[in-house]
Formats: sequence, structure tokens, C-alpha cells
Amino acid sequence: MSAAPRLGAFDEQGGAPSGAPVTVEFRALTGAGSPVVDLKASDVTLKVDGRERPVLSFEMIQASAATGPQRPPVPPPFATNVLAVAANGPRDSLIVIDDESIAAGDEKRLALAVDQYLSGLNASDRVGVVTVQDRGLNVSLTSDRAKIKAAAAATVGRARAAESAEDSACRTRRVLDALVSVSGNFPAGGAPVTVLFFSTGVTPPGTTTMSRMGSSSSTAATVCEVQPRDYQKLEQAASDSTMNLHVVATSLAPSTTLRSGLENIAGISGNAIVELVKGGDSDMVRVVRENSVVYRVKFAPEMAERNGAPHKIEVDVKRTGVDVRTRQQMVIARPEAFAKNAQPTAAKDLLRDANAHRDFPFRAAAFSSQEPGSDKVKLMVFLEPTEAGVAMKSAVVGLYDAKGKLTVQGTAEAANLARTPGTIAILANPGKYRMRVASIDTTGRAGTVDADVTVALTPAGSLQLGSLILGVADGGSFAGRLTFGAEPAALGYVEVYGVKPGAKITAQAEISETENGPVLAVGTTKILGDGADGKLVILGGVPIAQLPPGDIVVRIAISIDGNPAGRVTHTLRKR
Repeated sequence: MSAAPRLGAFDEQGGAPSGAPVTVEFRALTGAGSPVVDLKASDVTLKVDGRERPVLSFEMIQASAATGPQRPPVPPPFATNVLAVAANGPRDSLIVIDDESIAAGDEKRLALAVDQYLSGLNASDRVGVVTVQDRGLNVSLTSDRAKIKAAAAATVGRARAAESAEDSACRTRRVLDALVSVSGNFPAGGAPVTVLFFSTGVTPPGTTTMSRMGSSSSTAATVCEVQPRDYQKLEQAASDSTMNLHVVATSLAPSTTLRSGLENIAGISGNAIVELVKGGDSDMVRVVRENSVVYRVKFAPEMAERNGAPHKIEVDVKRTGVDVRTRQQMVIARPEAFAKNAQPTAAKDLLRDANAHRDFPFRAAAFSSQEPGSDKVKLMVFLEPTEAGVAMKSAVVGLYDAKGKLTVQGTAEAANLARTPGTIAILANPGKYRMRVASIDTTGRAGTVDADVTVALTPAGSLQLGSLILGVADGGSFAGRLTFGAEPAALGYVEVYGVKPGAKITAQAEISETENGPVLAVGTTKILGDGADGKLVILGGVPIAQLPPGDIVVRIAISIDGNPAGRVTHTLRKR
């Protein structure tokens, strides 16, 4: 991208605590079971071990409404290492089936309950299936409802006619291990995930029995201990994840003991057990509704509380008639858990480190443009912290080929990191790459953002187009932006190459819900340059003041002598 042009006559309208904070999730429901969607930080009181704590941050995450036609997803406007889902986005659910506790025939209730649950979801929401004993029915997260229904329909109850206490204890150990493993797939800070655990009963803590575990040829008896520490391990795993666990009882528990085990698991998330035998299949839609809005608050624990032990959590809402659902307690990690993850001191070291780093949250996007006198393409990378008041100390970018070889890398200059967004420019051969952007902030936190990128210009008839970069007018010049807020309009910047003498180039700036959807609004355009050097710059302004928060596609379509030649698009994220 060349130096930012002056806009000239183009009219832009309007122009004490120690360690990392800890997140607590909760849900607020009306007496009728509908989510409360208008809470503010001032409405919420957080207590830890009976003492009120200041709320450092407050966030509401709301899933998309399930009614009406669903538009296709749009390309993300940038890549980020922040796991949290965007507001009004799709949600994920995972169905975990303890088929060895379900009697033959009772699986029909499970299939009906799954159908009911799916009926309440948005078409873009994803669902997966996991059986505690892998039966080949496991389904990765998908929006394909047919796959989920087929897996549920293929489930067969495998409970023994008279399960011994020994076998029940060993099965329970497998269940707890499976749930711990599931929670590890959804680390804290990511999108809220609903986990539905279908079972008839599990052994409560405090039971030690003897049973034969492993293959049928095993002759050695193995002690199956179900101790409080096994449930505490699940509780800690749940505290370190975004999993909201719901226990679904497929039938009446064979004994009060096994029922007690289910109640122990349900208590981890603070959710009531769904009883299918009592017609609870209709309650599955209620579970969808209750999980459509999630609130998150952060507080800073005192050093003495970072002891690896559970702490009582209370969330209260200063309104009458509101029911709050949250974990009754959570484990706060010891300080040494943070020290084990020593931060790299140089951003370049992160280019050869395969691990994801999220301690420093930031976003990044890459844009292609022509490099004069070179067969290579210039890639301009924008990057910026997601947190206010945070500054970047260093940053690098690397491109990896299909074999995983680091082929190109570049380092940001200090002056370029002082801008918002910061920039890094590199040259690369046209092609597809995996891009890694690594940065360290001024406090020493490290972060990496990974994304697939195509380094190329876009053909448009006899022309070549650079990437569409979105931004605003700043002091008469174009300034790139990765996100937008209260700005009345957004500017699109496109460089056009290969302009022939006498050719009449025109352009239209527009916005749409999708890349190929109908035009919602048309903006204004201005063409800079006379094309004498074969190059023009197109600036397109589109109105965004009335747009709701979320993603919208900006398009700039190019015509040559009145004939459509091509277009470039980019997604705009409005906060």
C-alpha cells in the first residue's frame, strides 16, 4: 500500500490484588425462565467466601435468535487470539452419553430429547456428540443436524440388568475422566459451551470397590476408587473452562446412591437435573433458552486466595424476581501455575514456537498491494490490542508455506507500533500461507495470532486490485481501522493497477449482509489520481451510524468503460 493519500474535496461526514483476574460466569432468569438481557455492572454484586468484591469488568454474551431465516456466515474481519465469542454469535453444545447406564429401550427418550434440544437452536449453532465409551458414534461440532440426529438415533442402551456396585464405580471413573477431558476442550475465556450429560446414575464420592477393568482377558482385579478428589478434579476442570454442565436423567436412578452421584455432578454448575421420565424432553428447549444469554464478571483475587482450593461464589442481582444460576464454588489456581508458563522475552522467538499464546490478547489482519518494480506482493499487517490502555513493545510476522517452513518474516518498527493499529510490512511471493503474528506488550505479556492468508492481487478484467482496507478520515488522510464504533461512516481504500490510457474507471461502494447478498445501502466514491502511471486509488464511503453492532460486508465494485470488471470485499466489525 502506498502512502496514505490526502482526501482533498472528499466529504467525510462527522468525522492490590495480585495476578491475573478471575472470571465468573452466571445466567440471570425471570420467574418464567426467560433470560434477563439488560443487566448492568451496577446491578450485580459478587461475593467470594462471603466478602463482596469489586467487579473489574462486566460482559454479556447473547446467542443469535433462533427465529427467522439465517444468513450465511461472513468472513471474519480479522484474526484474534481472543477465544470469547462475539455478541449475538452462534453457540456450541456437546452431548455426552453414558450409554452403559441407560437401559435398553430408554435410549428412545434420549433421541427425543436431543430432537427437542435441536429444535430450539439457531441453524448456525454447532452440536457435537461424545459417548463415554467410544462406540464410533462420536460427532465433532457441526451445524449439520442430520448427523446429530443420526448419532442419537443409533445410540443403544447398554446398562446391565443388575449392575454391581463394583462395575458402577468403575463406570463412574470413566464418566468423570470423560467430563474432565471434555472441559479441557473449552478453556476459560472462550465461547460459552453447553454440555448435556445423559445418564441414569453414577457412584457418589467416597466409594472404594474391586472390579475387573480393561479387556475381557484381564485376570487382575483393579481397585475402583470414587473419592471426593475425583469430583473435585472435575470441579476444578469446570472452573478452568467455559463449560456449563447440565445433567439429563434418562430414567429413574436404580438407587438413591446413584441418584446422589448425579446430584453431585449437577451441583458443579448449579443447574437442576432434567428428568426425561417426567416429560423433561420439553425442558430441553428451556435449557436452550436459559443458555442463550451469559454474563461474565471479573474480579482480582487476593494472593492468599490463590491456593488451589475451592472458594464459595455468590452472585446477586439487585432486582426482584431474578433467579441467578452460577457455580456454587470455584478453584483459584496457585501463583506457581502462572510462573510455570514463563513469558518469552523476544517476539521473534514465538515464530518458531508451535504453541498458541493468549496472555496478550490482540487482533490482526493482512492486506495485499502491489510492490512497484517487483514480482512479489506487499503484505501490510494491521495489529492492535483488544484491551484499552495497552501498548505493544514489539511485534513480528511470519509466513509459513504448505510444508510448514517459515519463508518470510518481518519486524515492526517502533514508530509503526505507536499507531493504532500498528503495522508491519513484508514482501512475499503470491500464494497461500499460514500467517503468524506475534507480539509482546509493554508489561511483558506475549500473544500470537494465527490465520490462513492468500497473498495476491484480485483480477478485475484488465485491472488488478489491491485488498479493500477499511478505515476513517483522520486529519484529511485515510487511517485504517480494524473495528468501528460510533463513526457515522466508514471509508474503503482500494488501489487499482494496470489502468490503460483513456479507460474510464468507475466504482460503487456498498454494504450487504453477505459477500454476495443484495445491496443494503450505497455510499459515495472518489477516485484519486489520473492513471498516468497505471494506478488509481478509490475511496468509498458507506454509512454505518444506523447499523447495529455486529458484522456487515463492505464491497467496492469496479467498472471499466461502464462494464462491470470485478470487486473486492471486506467485513466490517461494529462494536
